[in-house]
Amino acid sequence: MKEILAFLALCAVLGVVGTWSLNRRWPSWSDQKLALVSALPVPAVFTLLLLFVYVRAALTPKAACGVDSCAMAMHFALVGLFWAVMGYGIGLSAATLLIRRLRP
Repeated sequence: MKEILAFLALCAVLGVVGTWSLNRRWPSWSDQKLALVSALPVPAVFTLLLLFVYVRAALTPKAACGVDSCAMAMHFALVGLFWAVMGYGIGLSAATLLIRRLRP
């Protein structure tokens, strides 16, 4: 549980840092574009890793899987994908709150 909360906090913190840095670099960007882009990096990397786990487990022959390890890896990837979407939502919320404070 601590790992999930740490991941969600990382998404929020890096969403805020990304918003602050992108706002300084490209102040002409719209609020929506700024929030959507700044919240994306951490969940996107996590999603790519989970897709790798899922595809690798799905393509492994049944003889090499053991009792249920491939199914457990695929289930882990799907649950992790849910948390990646939640992390993106939290990062997006944090970025939106910062944008509202930076741009009155």
